[in-house]
Amino acid sequence: MKRKDGLLTFIVLRFIAYSLGTELVISILEEIFRMFLPDIEQILIYDSVPDIASRMAPAEIVLVILWGLAELIVYCAGVVLFARSVHRRLQEQIRENEEQRLQLFSNIAHDLKTPLTTISGYAGALADGIVEDRDKQREYLLTIREKSRQMNQLTEQLLSYSKLGAAQYQPALELVDVAELLRAACASLFGEMENRQIELDLKLPDSPVFCKADSLELDRAIGNLLTNAIHHNPAGTLLSVALAEKPEHILIQIADSGTPVPETMNIFEPFVSGSDSRSSGHGTGLGLAIVKKAAERHGGVVFLSDAAAPYTKMFVVKLPKAREE
Repeated sequence: MKRKDGLLTFIVLRFIAYSLGTELVISILEEIFRMFLPDIEQILIYDSVPDIASRMAPAEIVLVILWGLAELIVYCAGVVLFARSVHRRLQEQIRENEEQRLQLFSNIAHDLKTPLTTISGYAGALADGIVEDRDKQREYLLTIREKSRQMNQLTEQLLSYSKLGAAQYQPALELVDVAELLRAACASLFGEMENRQIELDLKLPDSPVFCKADSLELDRAIGNLLTNAIHHNPAGTLLSVALAEKPEHILIQIADSGTPVPETMNIFEPFVSGSDSRSSGHGTGLGLAIVKKAAERHGGVVFLSDAAAPYTKMFVVKLPKAREE
């Protein structure tokens, strides 16, 4: 969405720039021709051209023709330059998208290779009877199961990311109580929060807060934000989950007291550089990218904001509020 808006802004700004440039050149040419044609003001409006032309010397008629040709050439040059500029920008956008697609495939291949190598090695050792100790065999089997879980998680996240990015995809919108959705999401992850000694502060209204949403996609987005807070912060982190209701929209606010995010890091891009989500074994590098796409598919946005102490950062999902019918 942001890239499309950026491209549209570029086209509009370039159109304005080339239009102003064309008018400026025409004005300069007009001043030059004014030095040779005293009646240029009448000629410029074209209504009196036949009458004026009958009184003109041949040289003046040639100048009028040259003026018309110069004006036409300037306008055509402006159109051609504008079209070339937009075409070049579109080509750059296509090349950038292709590079990002190849980088995405490269990252996926990298993230699949590590668990596959482990599974292949451990399975081969078990199949060949190299590992005879029962405890060691169980350790290998548990490792194979964990690596398989990681691969399955990556596959599911990739499918979700691809689906949300497809132009033909339309979310199944229905009235969803976001407050209840947040309660259920927190309850499902409460065991993980306890294991990580996460202290949860739930600030949700008692009455329902509705928005038009695909409940499955919104639930997945909320789950990704909560999982991100649980696994990518130190043990004992404070976690706040709140819901604010405004006249035109609702705000899902998930804040924590954990590790701050560098301002230069674009964390909502897939496999963002500098993220430790993959190397930590708790993430796929796609979680926040899915949150971004899900928010945009619902006509909203997600952004990272400052938070009041004791919290260090806050993720905010802004969604349109359901209108009464």
